[in-house]
Amino acid sequence: MYLEVRPYNERKSKLVHISIEHKQKIELLYERKQYLNIHIFTINQ
Repeated sequence: MYLEVRPYNERKSKLVHISIEHKQKIELLYERKQYLNIHIFTINQ
């Protein structure tokens, strides 16, 4: 599973390989706005 992220201060996004457990944790943190410096584009299986 891959997460496509782009830090707000960078122009290019990058794919980060994550596990399903990580995906769920990241989504929770993102919903709570704890990842304000990262824009999440897509989560691909």
